[in-house]
Amino acid sequence: MHIAVLGAGIMGSALAERLIQGGHTVAVYNRTADKMKNVVAQGAHAFSNASQAVKASDAAILMLADINAINAVLFGMPRVSFKNRTIIQMSTISPDESLRLAKRIQRLGGSYFECPVLGSKEEAKAGTLILMFGGKREVFEQWTPFLSPLGKSLRYIGEVGSASGMKLALNQLIAGLGAAFSLSLAFVESSTIDKELFMEIVRKSALSAPMFDKKWERLVTRRYDGPNFPTKLLLKDVNLFLKEAKRKKLNVDSLAGIRRTLETAIKSGQADVDYISIIETMRPRR
Repeated sequence: MHIAVLGAGIMGSALAERLIQGGHTVAVYNRTADKMKNVVAQGAHAFSNASQAVKASDAAILMLADINAINAVLFGMPRVSFKNRTIIQMSTISPDESLRLAKRIQRLGGSYFECPVLGSKEEAKAGTLILMFGGKREVFEQWTPFLSPLGKSLRYIGEVGSASGMKLALNQLIAGLGAAFSLSLAFVESSTIDKELFMEIVRKSALSAPMFDKKWERLVTRRYDGPNFPTKLLLKDVNLFLKEAKRKKLNVDSLAGIRRTLETAIKSGQADVDYISIIETMRPRR
């Protein structure tokens, strides 16, 4: 199949690489052209605008930062023709944003479904992502053979908007677990407690989460470069979740505190590094 990947960032490049390995012909477009170099080296065909990339493909995957980036890429100049094309929305956006995007694309003659993913670039390259489908059940059945090789789990969530909501709920959990673990570790480090012993006990308890081990080396070495999920994108997702949760009249006091922590981290220069760098806002200054 001919597939366009719009967005050649951390996840877009990894996903394009997986598609190439699966035998697909991949067109790639990114507003910052330099970001396409690595995936082009893997066999993707770079295009100078989204319109050309979509025209050369049967379907286009969106792996962009937010709805503003999506709108700029799809509805900027030159205009993308959606006729007889399917748009697969894999970015993290709100349910309302996904619904509005679906209606706009369908009015212009295209097809649309959402399929946000859980996992990082390693999982994207290995085909072990968790994929969440939002759209018509018959469309899910039609696209299952294409989507299944991209992940270890492909789940039908419901109509358009439902999978976007599921992704926000999961990313809120990333923020909560990351902040809670970072604060506990900062407390341990400021005490006479052995941090390796702390981690050993966590691992053997019901409190353990795989992400703690995944982030452990970054936390103890204080190196946050080469992120899978940068701080600025987690803040974007937290803000989306807060907006949706407030609409549902949920109590979001705990998450509001984490948002302030993320904002502080970004102000101190941690926007583009791994989000677990928020521990530096909790540790005593050296």
